[in-house]
Amino acid sequence: MDDIVVTSPDRAENTEVAEKAAAYRRLARDGLAVVDRVHGIRRYQPLYGLTDEDRALFPAPKRLVDERWEHIGANLPPVGSAMDVGCQHGWFTFKLAERGLHTIGVEGSLRAFQVAQWLTLYNQSDRASFQRLYVDAETAQHLPAVDVVVCMAIFHHWVRLQGLDDATRIMQALADRCRDRMFFETGQVGDTDTLDRSSIGFMGRRPRRWIKRFLKDLGFRKVVHLATLSRSTDNRRTRHLMLALR
Repeated sequence: MDDIVVTSPDRAENTEVAEKAAAYRRLARDGLAVVDRVHGIRRYQPLYGLTDEDRALFPAPKRLVDERWEHIGANLPPVGSAMDVGCQHGWFTFKLAERGLHTIGVEGSLRAFQVAQWLTLYNQSDRASFQRLYVDAETAQHLPAVDVVVCMAIFHHWVRLQGLDDATRIMQALADRCRDRMFFETGQVGDTDTLDRSSIGFMGRRPRRWIKRFLKDLGFRKVVHLATLSRSTDNRRTRHLMLALR
């Protein structure tokens, strides 16, 4: 008599879930490939969660994110909510979600937003979501209140494109919506390209001191210098990573 193989309901259900996840991952990979072919995915952040095989299909990133996450991850609350402003491809957004924080990534670039959306499907993330929004002094007033705000490498772009006064209004809106802590990094004189450098000369020769005073003026009780880190793989000049506490 031939052996009869009985598949348990749990095993069948797990197999079905795994097959669906693999199908979604293939769909998301194809979507990322279309974005890359039509627009080109920027060599910026890594594409979160890709397998080694899939990662080889897309541009190698230049932003040094792991060393930044080492310091951010060590200073997070155990639970809560977070917002990653100017999130680009959402690497920090997904990392925050991975740590259990319900996280929204806010991004103005349609191309970067599309990449982040496909990565949400690829990773089947249930704690990370994304909003496409051009952040200015007006729209920043309508962002949600969260426990943690991550504001990485975008302030100097707001200054260049909108002016220091409006960039400060944006930061004040973010500070007002930050219930617990903010992680902040910005371009500084000497580490950015010519387009940005001319607009942030007000920081002077001691940008760390300027940033600390700036964050305290936004209403934070304490500002801690976490690390001095290289900007990217092709620009080893450094930036300051700061933690502002309520």
